[in-house]
Amino acid sequence: METTASHPIRVVASRTGLSANRIRMWEKRYAAVVPHRTATKRRLYTDHDVERLGLLRRATDRDRTIGQVVSLSNEELRSIIAGDRIGSWPSETTTSELEEARAIRTWCTRAIFDLDEERLRQLLARAEVSLTGEVLIEHLVVPLMTEIGERWRDGTLQIMHEHMASALVRSLLSRLTQIHRPIAGAPRLVVATPVEQLHELGALVVSATAASEGWRTLYLGTSVPAREIADAAEQVKANAVALSLSYNASLDGLLHEVRDLRDILPGSVELYVGGGITADVRIALDHANIQILGSLANLRERLRGVRFK
Repeated sequence: METTASHPIRVVASRTGLSANRIRMWEKRYAAVVPHRTATKRRLYTDHDVERLGLLRRATDRDRTIGQVVSLSNEELRSIIAGDRIGSWPSETTTSELEEARAIRTWCTRAIFDLDEERLRQLLARAEVSLTGEVLIEHLVVPLMTEIGERWRDGTLQIMHEHMASALVRSLLSRLTQIHRPIAGAPRLVVATPVEQLHELGALVVSATAASEGWRTLYLGTSVPAREIADAAEQVKANAVALSLSYNASLDGLLHEVRDLRDILPGSVELYVGGGITADVRIALDHANIQILGSLANLRERLRGVRFK
């Protein structure tokens, strides 16, 4: 393939079916391609640029956004375009996005049982471009990992199944966080789990959700001491801190960490707490300055309230 930049934007527009304005927008906002610039600032494109823009245009033909597909490789783009063409994926056989999410979740579960990593990877890649971010997270990722956790606890699945699935879901959530580019002045959220809390998928879900709402997120990872979370929030001038909690933790130690963090944080910084927490934790943390969130919908509501103040 020709690697010399020789095609002006009008030729690229003709070959790809994209308008020159859309090409410029995709370059500026998403770095879809990076054209060569002449001494007079004229854009010139390679054959590779033309091919990629054409694939992106075809991948966005079915109501996908450029933000959903721009991070995919050319091979992944060809795969989803082929799926559209032959109608072999759930979006062609279901009547709603929620039904599609449920169907993909069922197939993902089967792939996990079979330890079929490639099949699971394909299903998640397809879901990433055919479902909106909110449906993808709340109706596929969260219930899928909840089911896997329950099946692991009852012995239906082994730890190898859970680890394989978690690795791919972790990569998906990281991509979902990275594809959103917050506007200047967007509010800032610090996300972590407290000391002895080692399950990170919940925190990653929070980070991806916040990014989709226009927030700038700083993900610190798992088992982070209260003082360090507070220091990070101060350094980045965070508007809020979100903690993801799980069941398997020392209740006294967990409550101590969360309360310490609330005491250290300035009153102007909101503290959100959610995840797989028991009723005892909810009661013990019933405090005017701690927001106990029962669902991602609650989180979105809080984030939107801060964002649009």
